[in-house]
Amino acid sequence: MDIVRKHVVKLLDIHCGSKVILSLVCDMVKVDVKSGVETVSTLCFYSARAMVILPSIDLQDLYNQSELRILENFSTYLKLGSGWQLLKVLKI
Repeated sequence: MDIVRKHVVKLLDIHCGSKVILSLVCDMVKVDVKSGVETVSTLCFYSARAMVILPSIDLQDLYNQSELRILENFSTYLKLGSGWQLLKVLKI
């Protein structure tokens, strides 16, 4: 997520006064444990909480908080034994 940080923060600055939700869109696959064959593929969305972008807000800090929330959601989902694996990140 650090690769897109500068671009996302710039977009947040442009949309000052707006309510935004940062989301990570991933392509996930479920693999059969016995055969090792990919059985299902789907898009998954992991989001941070909605935020209002105000002029007084530190956008870098806001991005950091959103990034942590998204990664926590993603990690929790995987730890719960979902059986899904990350194939690729499509967009943020």
